[in-house]
Amino acid sequence: MSTIMDFKIWLSEAEPEGHEEIYSLYKCIENEHDYGIWTCGKNNDMLFIKARHTEDTLMLTSEKAKKSFLKLIFDSYVEDKEMDIEMWYGYHRSMALND
Repeated sequence: MSTIMDFKIWLSEAEPEGHEEIYSLYKCIENEHDYGIWTCGKNNDMLFIKARHTEDTLMLTSEKAKKSFLKLIFDSYVEDKEMDIEMWYGYHRSMALND
């Protein structure tokens, strides 16, 4: 177990599945508190993100890093860039309820 700062490596390790995990990861980071399966700790101005299934902890060292990681999540999972994360989540949640 280690602490890493590489967003892409950590995200490939974390592998959020489905709209619930993706949304909860985004909200965990955005609001800087635990959300769903994700834990978020703050020490000074740094955020530490982890889940039980991840070997490593992601360290976000600044507000700029936080915004960059949120953008990576958005760009990686939100298909329709006209939507924000709330609209995307609402759409997928509604579609899942209709299945």
